[in-house]
Amino acid sequence: MESGSAAAAAGGYTAILAMPNTAPAVDTADRAAASLTRARQISTVEIGVVGAVTAGRAGETLADLEGMLAEGLRWFSDDGDSVASAGLLHRAFDV
Repeated sequence: MESGSAAAAAGGYTAILAMPNTAPAVDTADRAAASLTRARQISTVEIGVVGAVTAGRAGETLADLEGMLAEGLRWFSDDGDSVASAGLLHRAFDV
């Protein structure tokens, strides 16, 4: 986040989104809270955190979407990975 936000600021951006393609993925309320805390600590630009749709971005089971929503996340993506089934993705949309 630190180098990405510095690059964004140098390029004139005022806000960016941190994607969940991390190890471990941002797929729980605790990881979301930690990412938001880190974003606030370095805050070169406004940093929004994107949570994973599925646990570990593996596409098989839903991540803790409700918990991440409760922490303030509003964006979700498996960032380059696929959700295994339309039914699973539909359940994610229902959260």
